[in-house]
Amino acid sequence: MPAGIELGRRWSQLGESAKAADAYGRAIGLSGGGLDGADPELISLYGMALVGANGGTITETARAAFQQVLSLCPNDIRARYILGVGNAQAGDDRAALELWQGVVRDSPADAPWLPELRQRLTDMAQRLGLTRRP
Repeated sequence: MPAGIELGRRWSQLGESAKAADAYGRAIGLSGGGLDGADPELISLYGMALVGANGGTITETARAAFQQVLSLCPNDIRARYILGVGNAQAGDDRAALELWQGVVRDSPADAPWLPELRQRLTDMAQRLGLTRRP
């Protein structure tokens, strides 16, 4: 494993997301092609570190990273989920809803993230007036 990736993982384990993002960014730069030439897993780690470094906010840089992951791996659950979060943060609840419905549909039935995601979907659908309240 290249040193930049290992360093990024170590910084992530220590809760130092900004330093992890820097290390992953350097590893991507060393891969020769930037986001276009990097491994999707490395790009995803970089994106997650960026999100952590920004207190959970999906920045344009993080969005670009996850969009690149999706261009390489269209069914990537993490990228679709995070892009949905970014859409919700930007006020585009319908786009978030669509991405998250796909994540639920494509996730294993016992996936640990499903209960929370289903609750988010229910809340969002109610906000959008797509479901009736009892």
